[in-house]
Amino acid sequence: MKRLSFVLTLFLLTLCASVCLCQGIKSPSSIVLFETFSVFENASLIDNNANLALGNQGQLGAFSEIKTYYALGSMSFDAKESQAIALSFYSYQEGLLIAENRLKLGYRKKIVLNPQWNLSAGGQLGFINTAYKATRSTAGTSAFTPIFDFGFTLRNEVTSISASVNQLNNPEAYPLTQKLYFNRYYTALISHGIQLNSLLLLRMYLHYRYISDLGASFTAKGNLEFRETYLLGLGVGSNGFIISCGLKEISKNFPISIHLAYQTPLGQKQITKPFQVHLSYFFKG
Repeated sequence: MKRLSFVLTLFLLTLCASVCLCQGIKSPSSIVLFETFSVFENASLIDNNANLALGNQGQLGAFSEIKTYYALGSMSFDAKESQAIALSFYSYQEGLLIAENRLKLGYRKKIVLNPQWNLSAGGQLGFINTAYKATRSTAGTSAFTPIFDFGFTLRNEVTSISASVNQLNNPEAYPLTQKLYFNRYYTALISHGIQLNSLLLLRMYLHYRYISDLGASFTAKGNLEFRETYLLGLGVGSNGFIISCGLKEISKNFPISIHLAYQTPLGQKQITKPFQVHLSYFFKG
């Protein structure tokens, strides 16, 4: 009980600090990109040993031409797995003419605090490329701007607390005559697992995100894992209900995981209907 109280207290302090730091951010940002951001998003930047992930997030309904493709790879490079590097690529597309591409190189360091807890901290440095393709009546153009993220994860065997500051430098781009802003935003995530019996594990998530244009958003989600392989998840958040399912490391000889998710609208004002397919491969040492 004392451990759970400590975890909740630290999480609330993280939320309060994020809100305080966000005050004064006035610039506009890419609203649609933020609204449809990955429903699998983890606030921690890099906190795994070695894997490769591919994914696609799309939309149903009015925004079906808005899509995001991504590829993520990370690996540790010392025997104790205390240091890791990562490379990530995101391509956000609005139809055939507009694209925002993000390429980032990341590093994380893990420190053992005591026999129960460890702390991972890391950063990502890269760039955003905003591109407009040429048409018969207009010329194409593109612009590059640097980007930087920072985050940490505090973890033990059953509980994980993460927080990150994304687009820390408030990047700006000038692909056309009008300036584009990519505002800083903040995320925090807490997860806690409960072993129900020898076959079932219940893992609960509380996810928080803040950006000045849209304010705060919350998602509460629960995943039920059967034999550490089959996953079924239900969640509710500011933008709707989330339904997910998946297979986690299908076998020891075939360490591939697949996750599917769909977010239903909540209320008449919410018109985005994102879905996501996520594949990952874990390299075994």
